[in-house]
Amino acid sequence: MKRLILLVFFIFFAIGGWAQSEIDKTLSDLDKVRSQSKDNLEKIRKKLGEVEDDEKASVGSLVFQSSIPIYKKCKGKGEREQIGMAAIEKVELSIYEGFIRHLNVKIVGKNGSFSNTLIMGITEKRFKRNRAKYDVIDLEEPNIFVIIQDLIALEHPKSYLPEDVDLFTYIPSSSDENPNKKELVLYKKNGINTIFDVRLYSDLLSLLGDEKNALAQTDIRFRQTIHRTNIRNLPLFFVQYFKVNFNYSKFDSKDENVMLSSFSNTDVLRKRFINAELALNAFNGYIGPKAADKYYFDIGVSAGKTRLKRSETDSVYIDNTDIFFEGGVSFKFSSNSGVNANIRAIRLFSPSTIGYNDQINKSFINFMRYSVDLFWNPAKEKANRLFLRMNYVDPTNGSYKKEGFLQAQFGYSLLFSELINKN
Repeated sequence: MKRLILLVFFIFFAIGGWAQSEIDKTLSDLDKVRSQSKDNLEKIRKKLGEVEDDEKASVGSLVFQSSIPIYKKCKGKGEREQIGMAAIEKVELSIYEGFIRHLNVKIVGKNGSFSNTLIMGITEKRFKRNRAKYDVIDLEEPNIFVIIQDLIALEHPKSYLPEDVDLFTYIPSSSDENPNKKELVLYKKNGINTIFDVRLYSDLLSLLGDEKNALAQTDIRFRQTIHRTNIRNLPLFFVQYFKVNFNYSKFDSKDENVMLSSFSNTDVLRKRFINAELALNAFNGYIGPKAADKYYFDIGVSAGKTRLKRSETDSVYIDNTDIFFEGGVSFKFSSNSGVNANIRAIRLFSPSTIGYNDQINKSFINFMRYSVDLFWNPAKEKANRLFLRMNYVDPTNGSYKKEGFLQAQFGYSLLFSELINKN
């Protein structure tokens, strides 16, 4: 009996020792896992910090001088004579879309002041190769000028678009106490110089009236900047960007098909439920010296699908393509509102459809589209934008003029590139 009791106690202690050993081992493993997790968490935090630092990375600095050479124009072409140095009293500067948009400089004494008449791209080429001259306002001596790069130097430039700067003020007297004031650090705006936004539209004519148009549309838009170098001393760019636009339209079930019995190419164009466009900028530029209003001319191609109903039980999809030429302007009324207007000439290619030769071959341009967008950013928030859009599509062939159609749409745009930049 004693042996049995001793055997039970031995087994109990053995199991207890084994259990304690397993518990200790488990706790040790948990400590290792916890330590490893802590290390991984620190690595993740470090990576996130690196990403955040990269998003805030400097793309260069504008360094200001406290004095600037003053030149006098000579009779020979391109010749000048330095007549002295002038002290800088105050500089005011703003940046818009990677360009010095507004520049006012006050010079100490009688030498006066000057302001920009043209935009200036913040690029290494623009600062180091092309010398920008500005006349100094001085009634006593009208033929004197300065070179802007003598006042502002671009240091450590990188090929990223800098974020906008509403107003930067440089006063040399105060910079003696605070040396950092003489340097404006530029930070990256959109990383790869892209604009990406999604627009949602509701058709007002369908909702409020009897007109048959798309009840809802979704636009996904992407624009990639190729370069930011303007023509010397002109606010003009050639082949600066390309654009991609994808559109999906939701029609009322009674209006989603092109009927074979009453077929028209105008309906084929209007009832595209899927449309994709690719456009290349030919040229664009700023209207006026302050770089807010713009004009452009693009050349592009588009392709879409339309439903063709051949009978009550039979319908097929029509593939239709076109090339287009589009010119437009953009005006800003204020810091958070403006208008875009454009005219598009469309050459339709749809040789598989009925009536194609009759309408298409009579003129190279088959449709003209006139568009106006009014936009407003609530609370000056660039990432969100409200639209009121009007489109009128007009067939150029007189026989089909009555088939022209109007679209009136209310839309909302979410500009992802601004959200990414903000966050």
